[in-house]
Amino acid sequence: MAPDKIFSNRNTIVFASIVFLVYIVYRIALIFYPTQDAGGVEGNVVYFIQRILDGQSFYTDPEKSPYAIAQYSPIYYYLVSSVAKISGVGADNLLALFAVNRGVSLFFNLGYIFIVYLIARRIFSMSVSSSYVAAVLSFIFFEITSYARPDSLNHFFFLLTLYCFMLSIKWEEDKRRGIHKLIILTAVFAAIALFSKQTSFILPIIIGLWLLVQQKYKNLLLFAGTYLITVSFFVLMLDKIVGFQLFYKNVVLGINNGISLWWFRDAILNPFYLKFGMLFVCAFIVILFFLQKETRPLLRFSKAALILLFCLLNLIALKNGANPGYLTEWWTFIIILTAFYAEKIYRNNSNLRSGIMVALLWFILIIHPVSIAESIYKTISPSRRALALTGFNNEKALADKLQKSFLGNESFAVFLNFYTPDNYMSNLLFRQAVAPQMDIITIASYPQKKYDYSDFEKSLVDGRIKWMLMRTTGPQKLFFNIKLDRFELIETMNGFNLYQYKR
Repeated sequence: MAPDKIFSNRNTIVFASIVFLVYIVYRIALIFYPTQDAGGVEGNVVYFIQRILDGQSFYTDPEKSPYAIAQYSPIYYYLVSSVAKISGVGADNLLALFAVNRGVSLFFNLGYIFIVYLIARRIFSMSVSSSYVAAVLSFIFFEITSYARPDSLNHFFFLLTLYCFMLSIKWEEDKRRGIHKLIILTAVFAAIALFSKQTSFILPIIIGLWLLVQQKYKNLLLFAGTYLITVSFFVLMLDKIVGFQLFYKNVVLGINNGISLWWFRDAILNPFYLKFGMLFVCAFIVILFFLQKETRPLLRFSKAALILLFCLLNLIALKNGANPGYLTEWWTFIIILTAFYAEKIYRNNSNLRSGIMVALLWFILIIHPVSIAESIYKTISPSRRALALTGFNNEKALADKLQKSFLGNESFAVFLNFYTPDNYMSNLLFRQAVAPQMDIITIASYPQKKYDYSDFEKSLVDGRIKWMLMRTTGPQKLFFNIKLDRFELIETMNGFNLYQYKR
């Protein structure tokens, strides 16, 4: 069969649909897969959802017991907790709560790729097939940090903001009315994106710079005014509900982890740029070559947005604790613009060039699922699911025994002195756990002295923390340079050592 028959438009759509179906099945299976972390320390997110469902305050003072840090605004957490309440899922129904959290993120992921389709179809006037393939590619390239975190909500409103703004540019090109309404919507969505995740602070920079350079001063004032009013409204609401000081301590200081080049190398350069990210970098260079010849305001904005997204998101990604998911909107724009120019080349009937591009698309659609085949198999395999469920049940039995035999109803009584993401214990003991985000504390906030942890340090030696749980492996009775000599070993259970404070 001739290559042009194999790589026909119809066959490409069918193949893309099959790959999309594989990923949808994988993501749905992952919703119900018994794991404590579908991506990006999910247990930390679920912990604060549990607090809401349990009637506790969302934010706490990170410098006081339980020394918890909620790094984002409450929007995503209250959305998930509302869905949980409607579904009849409570704070102690842990696996179901993880499932609700992942389901909400999947919903916003699907909303995100729908916006990708709208941008391709309505903004760039691409065909249905090209728009559909761009949406599929955007879905399969989601990082795992978009699977079960506020990132999914942020991506949705981030792209929705850009869609509304680009639609205003297109309407201006077409001399349509209603542009000011779109500018207002752009500003409102940009503010919601900011309170979904802090990285969206770059949206007013991108949009404001464009309006300033284009001398659209009225639109700039309308955008800036609406944005500031909306942000002020959110701040006032947060101050009334949770208190601005607590909000600042958690959301601002909680992500102030400093710059780390070695983290960028190990977490972003090696796993992303030196793998599939290389395709995006090559496409980025080619797209900029095409865009430099464009005169349409829409395409000139696309060029400016693409460059600014690359620079600003990589700058943010230098932060200690960053991940490749920070670059989501950048590579999404690359996918859309690549599809746009690929379609133009195809229409010009260059068989060689169009054939090469379609073959490359097929290669990506094949190789990306293959690269995560182990994860897909683990998630859908009955034996692997049964093994994972056994692991959860063992930890649940341990938590139940601790509560029944030792902890009782005491709040914030046990120090879980081990790396949080490896287990469910912070969630199973969310009412009793002290320092429930040990990943954040040990990697950033404690060694970098982002908070005054003197109360925490004192509570470890004065008996306010009565119990301590540690892994049986590794150094015991130690937290950084603090020796915990007053804690005596009481029992060893399921790979954990339980210590009790003795005066």
